[in-house]
Amino acid sequence: MPTRPCLDCHRLFPLAPGVSRCPACASVEQSGRSRKRRGHDRFRHRVSTIRLLEQATHCATCHKAFNGRMKTLGHIIPLRNGGTSIIDNYKVECEQCNYGWKRDR
Repeated sequence: MPTRPCLDCHRLFPLAPGVSRCPACASVEQSGRSRKRRGHDRFRHRVSTIRLLEQATHCATCHKAFNGRMKTLGHIIPLRNGGTSIIDNYKVECEQCNYGWKRDR
């Protein structure tokens, strides 16, 4: 049975349509306790992605130095293959490497 990581705790749970959190985290989400920290988590996520882009000096795919080339965020496990948009699933790539998969279709 295919699995996916929970958006909150990152534990693997069985893949189900429309479900993005494990049962334990889903019950906390429903209770409203996590809604208070959701805005802070979004801000922290945005700051983390900006920091990731600023600190990168080489493309994660072709390993060439950026030196003025456009930096983009790519997913290690693509969204179309069940990947998520958590900071651990991001990699910094040059524009050619990140958008190259579209040309290969």
